[in-house]
Amino acid sequence: MNNSKMFFPALTGYRAIAAWMIFIYHFFPFKNESHSYSKWIANIVWEFHIGVDMFFVLSGFLITYRYFNENPIDFKKYMVNRFARIYPMYFLITVAVFISGYLTSGVWTQEKTIEALLSFTMTKAFFKEYFLGGVAQGWTLTLEEMFYVTAPFYFILIRKRKIWLYLLPIFIFIFGFGMKEFFSNFSNLGGFLQKNIANPLCIMK
Repeated sequence: MNNSKMFFPALTGYRAIAAWMIFIYHFFPFKNESHSYSKWIANIVWEFHIGVDMFFVLSGFLITYRYFNENPIDFKKYMVNRFARIYPMYFLITVAVFISGYLTSGVWTQEKTIEALLSFTMTKAFFKEYFLGGVAQGWTLTLEEMFYVTAPFYFILIRKRKIWLYLLPIFIFIFGFGMKEFFSNFSNLGGFLQKNIANPLCIMK
């Protein structure tokens, strides 16, 4: 069976639900209303941020389904495919955002240079001060790329010994917690490791 040709119709609905949750979370018009019913609804809508996590889990499932049984994994081809799927459009949008910002303000600072560098390398989400710089939503791509780079190594370990299926999430969580404590004053790296990298591992067979 060629997993690369498989299609899951139900996942289209899953994507739609996650996308609508994120949209409503950002554009919900009654966040500051004083009516009790509005507060009740707002409390629910505030939890719609999990739509982002739903996309992370979906990505983990699809990558695992496609590549877990591919032995050996052609790492170069795998990374080229991941890069081609995400980076070209992200690059063009990021260029447009920075050019637009410069034309509007007429100012380019050293901070902007750092922000641009972190944005183009998709590492900005590691640093709190640049978290929403450039294309604000691009912070999610830092997590995606971290998983894409490390996933083949998870697969290799788990294929060799099934015990790694249970040990890896524990080790990553502990490592992430330690990194979170160490980097909490100037970076988001630890929090991402703790909260998100382990998520896709939890859906493996």
